[in-house]
Amino acid sequence: MAAKRMNHVLSVYPKPSDQETKKFITEQVSQVEQWWGTPRFENIKRPYSALDVVKHRGSLGGSVSYPSSVQAQRLFRLLQEKFSKGEPVHTLGVIDPVQMSQLSRCDDIHVCYISGWACSSTMVGSTNDVSPDFGDYPYDTVPNQVERIFKAQVMHDKKSLLENLNTGVPRIDYLKPIIADADTGHGGTTAVMKLAKLFAEKGAAAIHLEDQLHGGKRCGHLGGAVIVPTSTHTSRLIATRLQWDIMGTENIIIARTDSANGKLLSSTCDPRDHAYIKGTINPKTVCWTEALAELEASGSNNQTISNAEAKWYNENELFTFDEAVERQVNKTEYEEYLEQKGKYMRKLGREYLSLRECREVVKIVAPDKEVYFDWDAPRTKEGYYMLKNCIEAAIQRSLEYAPYADMIWLETKTPDLEQARNFSRKIHR
Repeated sequence: MAAKRMNHVLSVYPKPSDQETKKFITEQVSQVEQWWGTPRFENIKRPYSALDVVKHRGSLGGSVSYPSSVQAQRLFRLLQEKFSKGEPVHTLGVIDPVQMSQLSRCDDIHVCYISGWACSSTMVGSTNDVSPDFGDYPYDTVPNQVERIFKAQVMHDKKSLLENLNTGVPRIDYLKPIIADADTGHGGTTAVMKLAKLFAEKGAAAIHLEDQLHGGKRCGHLGGAVIVPTSTHTSRLIATRLQWDIMGTENIIIARTDSANGKLLSSTCDPRDHAYIKGTINPKTVCWTEALAELEASGSNNQTISNAEAKWYNENELFTFDEAVERQVNKTEYEEYLEQKGKYMRKLGREYLSLRECREVVKIVAPDKEVYFDWDAPRTKEGYYMLKNCIEAAIQRSLEYAPYADMIWLETKTPDLEQARNFSRKIHR
């Protein structure tokens, strides 16, 4: 019996020898690698090894099982089936067990969705504050709501099975997989991992994570959303997968991008974002933050500052670097610029160029011209950059997220079916 258990847990009385420990680690690594080789993870990329996972599992290894993983397997099969048929998966938001029990009676609704907005607006968390969805509620708010709903699902499922066995009453599917709102992950990498752990422990088959800034989060239909660099959100997705690999679960990651709506970017650190950052092309433009500092120093009131801000952005048209080039070189030079850009990207084997690389291309095609572009001038008081929000940016980001996620979500201000179709087709192609 002890030898058999060694495949799952390092449990030898009074304690394992170094040889037994090494054997356990080797077996665990092999099991993780075999698990990753299954169809479930066929298209998933991991920048870490099976040994990295095993190192963080401890002596219990992968012996602990979670119901959310079983629900995730069911959801994955459902999504595959629907995708193969070109059919949607229907869901409704749930905010209490009664609503869940009624939703379960609808055969055409396949998934139970728990929204961060709903949790914020009804405040099922510890503070009892009702507010718009700024993602500023305690980070365990949505996981706790998941637990509440999942426990109700389990109770009703037991009751339904008992009635079926005793009286022959047809069973109701109360265990519809839960998809939950993880917002921005509520912090840095370790916070994301802790949140992912909570969701898996409490019953969520899947979560969605968005590429907004923690602390700058806005509900999808509200203005003022701040987008994080592509690399920052990719790290969140990787952290979530790593946490679930450590737990041995198959929960589903949905990577959401708000870049089709968000107009602000927290940092220029990722060159993949450079094509969509906007700046001024007038060398005489005074930075907004400088003008703001003078207004504040002079004792201007909020209304005066607000009017001055609106006037500044009204008078200073903003452009991406490509748009800046188009306005400062002739048509032939601009066409050559685009052609050379394409060649440069193909040579590098990527779909983007950094601002520095784009400036190098300009020097080649228009050596006698100085293209002026300043993305610092329009920065906000908080230091955020101006972002060109568009479907192209959302597609580029989604393709970057795709290897680390199971599904992609495009956040839109309105439920535009044609926009969704267009986005979906481009992603699949």
